Amino acid sequence: TPQIKIENSQIKENTTRHHSSKMSSTDQPQNALEISEVASTFMEEDNFFHVMDVDNIDVDQCKKHSPPPTLTVKLTPKYDEIGLKSKNKGTAQICATIKANEISDDDSARAPVDVVVVLDVSASMARKKLALCKKTLELLLRELRPKDRFGLVTFSDEAKIEIPARKLNDANKQAALRTIMSIKSRRGTNLSGGIGMGAKEMHAIEEPNSVRSIFILTDGHVNKGIRDHEGVVELTKGCIGTNADDDTVAPMTVHTFGYGTRHDENLLRDVSQATSGGTYYFVESDSDVSSAFGDAFGGVLSVVAQNVVLSISAPPEAKLIMVHHENKTKKEDSSYVVKLGDLYAEERRDVIFEVTLRSDENISEEVQGIPHANATLSYLDTVEGKLVDEDTVTANIARPDNTTISAPNPSVAVQWLRTCATYGMEEADQLSQRGDLKTARAKITLLLQKLRRE
Repeated sequence: TPQIKIENSQIKENTTRHHSSKMSSTDQPQNALEISEVASTFMEEDNFFHVMDVDNIDVDQCKKHSPPPTLTVKLTPKYDEIGLKSKNKGTAQICATIKANEISDDDSARAPVDVVVVLDVSASMARKKLALCKKTLELLLRELRPKDRFGLVTFSDEAKIEIPARKLNDANKQAALRTIMSIKSRRGTNLSGGIGMGAKEMHAIEEPNSVRSIFILTDGHVNKGIRDHEGVVELTKGCIGTNADDDTVAPMTVHTFGYGTRHDENLLRDVSQATSGGTYYFVESDSDVSSAFGDAFGGVLSVVAQNVVLSISAPPEAKLIMVHHENKTKKEDSSYVVKLGDLYAEERRDVIFEVTLRSDENISEEVQGIPHANATLSYLDTVEGKLVDEDTVTANIARPDNTTISAPNPSVAVQWLRTCATYGMEEADQLSQRGDLKTARAKITLLLQKLRRE
């Protein structure tokens, strides 16, 4: 995601991601639908009436100039051609690649956001740590627009709403800045209280924006409120994941920041994964606070799609064997849906899956382009503020009556190896935890041999 670095008193976008300047939406030609809607529109100017001449409109040309979709999906098989008489008799790997379009450099083009910061103000955060956090919040606050909302919850022994979540007109922004500067450290670390209060404040927003995030920063172990790991994680899921299956309400993401070496890394990582799209940051030193916040904040500002769902199916002559993704769900008709959460501008996701190779009689005369899988994409376009269902795309594999196997697609081959490596390492890890180190090492050795062969 684009990173926002804080240097002195300004926020700069990291140049690791290139955003080229594009025409604004007002410069773009109207699309065919818009033209058809205004085809009978009369425009009055002085004493003359003008009627649009729709007979000479080139609709195809208008479509060419329509803005591209926010997300695109493409299906690519590992092998474009697998002969019926080849050694590969069983399965084929296919990769679904989802790409997000870039967004304009114009800040007004992004979706409005709701951000609630949950800040640890225990005694260990006093002085320099808290001062840096205040400065960071001040700089981030200045980046938000009037349509954005900002709220601040602090926690020590108890949680307290310092700034109610509200839109940032000039008066609210100045009041928020004064409140941030007046915050003082207190005592214990009641993380569960802070999470609960932050989620409550976010849920209290009557007409939430399409992008909503909670930032949690702490430097120590929990010593107040709910203290056990599982209890805090379940509380987070219960408070923040309430609307996970409600497409009418934008989901919330959680970004956690562990300050220094004394915090519970595993707890904060699991809290950030309570909902899809969250991240955990290890803030090693004082100077890292601003860059960590800036990185997460830059991601929030560049969200272009939410509730992204990939649907994968196979024609009757083929069969989906497995979709290799942790958020997959198999349906009664043997198709799969994969929940991908949020996508950022210019982000790419790859989902690898396996299907059986077709060898039915319907392909005897069709050596080119035999359908083996279909995919559709649905999501909430946060920039346009609308639900989108993309057209179906198809993966084709040629099945000539010979022994030919085409060269593998390099990108899909890499994704397949990544999947194999993940499974192999997980299995070896489980074996080692059971004390079977010899078998675990053998698994890793075989995996390395396979990777080298590929």
